This record gives sequence, structure tokens and C-alpha cells, in this order.
Amino acid sequence: MEIKYSQELLCTAVEEDDRVKVVVMKPKFNYEETFCFYEKVSEFLESLPEAPRPVLIDLTSVIYVDSTCMGILVRLYQKAAETGGHVVLAGVSPTIMHLLNMTRLSELFKFQ
Repeated sequence: MEIKYSQELLCTAVEEDDRVKVVVMKPKFNYEETFCFYEKVSEFLESLPEAPRPVLIDLTSVIYVDSTCMGILVRLYQKAAETGGHVVLAGVSPTIMHLLNMTRLSELFKFQ
């Protein structure tokens, strides 16, 4: 899979795999990044063929998330569920996992 980097975008999407959409997030996942993130994943979910594919959100390099981002994750979970798909969170740090557990959002997502 080839990663396409863009200076204008705050997140990076990998779209080459027919089985999964991967969105690689930058270290600070906050209000400024949410629009790029939501737009990329929403476009993918809306373009799905009849057989839904999972969306993998790679949080390996993420060291900070704010409440706006947590809300966006919930919206993406809902949107994926509507299309029969699901969201997988990968590379979640212990700190971010603690936030997901505290807010019970960890119950919504699959983890890798």
C-alpha cells in the first residue's frame, strides 16, 4: 500500500487497498484536524459499493485528542453502521485508550 502525503491536509489517506480504507492521523488530533478527517472518511463511506469495507483509523502517532475528535469518532461509527461497515482503531496509545474507556467509547469500536 502506498501512502500519499499532502501538505494541505492534516491527515493522510491510504486508498489503494480494495478491502480497507486507512486514515493515518497526525500526532495532535484536535479541532483543526477533525474536518479533514471527517471529510476523508465520510467520502469513503458514501462511495462504498454494496459490500461495505471497514475503515481503519491509524492512531499510532497520535499523542493528543480533544472532545471534538471524540465526537467525530462517534459520528463515523454511526455512519459506518448505517452502511453495514465498521470502524477499527489501530495503534491506540494507553492514554487515548484510557479516554476511550472512561467515556465508554471503547465499546463502540474494534481495535487492532
